[in-house]
Amino acid sequence: MEIELLNPTAPYNLEIDYSKLDNIHFSTKEVDGFNKDFNLVYSVREDGKTASFDLKAISKLRKFHATPIMFLRQVNEVSEEYVDSLKRRWNKWLKIPISFYYSKKDLDNGLATLYFDKKKQNQAVRVVSLAKNVDIVKKYFIERPGDFFLDEVVLNTRTGSKYLKGEPMKIKEIYKTFYREFKNAKIPRPRFYGFGNPYSWYNPYNAELGVDCEKIKSQGNVQIIDNWCIMHHKINPLLLEEIKKKDPLYSIEGEYAKYAYGGVAINDSNVLIVEKCPNDFNLICIFYANGKSFGIWQNNNFDENLSYWIGKVNKIGKRREIFSFNFGDLIEGSALLSAFDRVRFQSLKNSMARREVGFETLEANYIMEEVYKLL
Repeated sequence: MEIELLNPTAPYNLEIDYSKLDNIHFSTKEVDGFNKDFNLVYSVREDGKTASFDLKAISKLRKFHATPIMFLRQVNEVSEEYVDSLKRRWNKWLKIPISFYYSKKDLDNGLATLYFDKKKQNQAVRVVSLAKNVDIVKKYFIERPGDFFLDEVVLNTRTGSKYLKGEPMKIKEIYKTFYREFKNAKIPRPRFYGFGNPYSWYNPYNAELGVDCEKIKSQGNVQIIDNWCIMHHKINPLLLEEIKKKDPLYSIEGEYAKYAYGGVAINDSNVLIVEKCPNDFNLICIFYANGKSFGIWQNNNFDENLSYWIGKVNKIGKRREIFSFNFGDLIEGSALLSAFDRVRFQSLKNSMARREVGFETLEANYIMEEVYKLL
């Protein structure tokens, strides 16, 4: 495909001050080499992930007038505060500072275009809330789309943050719509980048793609699944030493240090993983949640520390009881959990609260954490 390189003209005079760059921070080039349209990068804090995307976005804007698309989850995140933050991020690297112009009404609506000029003729950035209806977002296509970016792709669910329902599918649908426009423009094909810190190795992206969570724990591990590249980036030792000197929390908070610099998923540390169902456990029923079936096995020996074991079930017998927790998850042969059933599963709920339940996988644990609130 022919690619047209445009001469940088005002207001696209986005000249980067390369004297501020180094070769010890993360660069998008490290995943671009795998030539995949979708890229997930996990790494410790301060590795330079966000800055690497900003630099690439600025470069593509200057060379090809390709508008980057910034994904945010909630509508209220598309705000003046976010725009100011983005401006500060970009101006950190530019020789000549820029400003963004936009409609406050568009920000409040969760779909906004930022411009370089007051007349709003020169697009800089498209900001999109993933909470918006996908069909509405798809109508706001861009003739010259740049790359797509979702920062904080991993949420700390322990603090109440929540993923959107069907989040990975939304991103793929929006990407495909904008991708069609790229074919008509002489620009490099757009890519999606999702960057995050590993609070947990269970997230909707890893679950949907079937990422091997045991392998991805190792820094430097890369998994290629279909058109996705999933990388646990290994921080440069020189950068790590530099960051430690600046962070007062490193020496006084052990758990923080493990997460911030060791790539340890702190939310997974207390999950009891038991890969195989122990002996003398009976399957008492099936829970169907998030589109997946999990068997609930109960221990016959009451003097053991492990009261239940929960693991995925691929084949379900016709006589098995299946419980769902909302109408969207109702399948043939299942029933919504009733008030009577909640009493029945009080023992399971108590066992979960005492950490006396073993889980086959992280996915089983985190889905059951959501189910726990409904028991």
